[in-house]
Amino acid sequence: MSYYLAPRERSLRVCYVNYDNRIIDATLEQVERELDKIYEFEIVELDHLDAPEFDPCDLLVLIAHQTTSDHLLDWVKSLAVRLAKRIWTPTLIIGDLRPVATRDLVGFASSSNWYFDVVDSEHLSSMALRMANLIRIKDHLHELFRYESSLSVIERKADDQKKRVDELIKKLQQQIDR
Repeated sequence: MSYYLAPRERSLRVCYVNYDNRIIDATLEQVERELDKIYEFEIVELDHLDAPEFDPCDLLVLIAHQTTSDHLLDWVKSLAVRLAKRIWTPTLIIGDLRPVATRDLVGFASSSNWYFDVVDSEHLSSMALRMANLIRIKDHLHELFRYESSLSVIERKADDQKKRVDELIKKLQQQIDR
């Protein structure tokens, strides 16, 4: 079953951090070209994760071209700790993703409470689709929270109604017993 979401109150914001902006290389140029193609999102370039312009952020894109595949897992783990307050912001990491890094990241990804994806800096053609999928995951999580909240309200109302019915039954029983 497919459905369309209601129109958004604001445009989607993608925050983008280049950790080493002193380096301008082919990867960075290609990433920026790919970001320019995505007209549906407002792209906000940040200097660091604690920048005041971060909020609201629907997706975080990090360029980690300075991190080698041998250190990518440690870098991602430390990033997860730094983003703990922003656990609901999915992240797309662009970096050196060799088989050894992929194997190590799978275990961390399946055990962590954070949605992220890694795109190899040599294969950026799927970047826009991955960004869209991460944003959809975030939307679905927020929808689940809205459902949970609605269900809680309904459960409270049902409990209140049950109490009223029980009280009425008790009163009726007392009147019958007289």
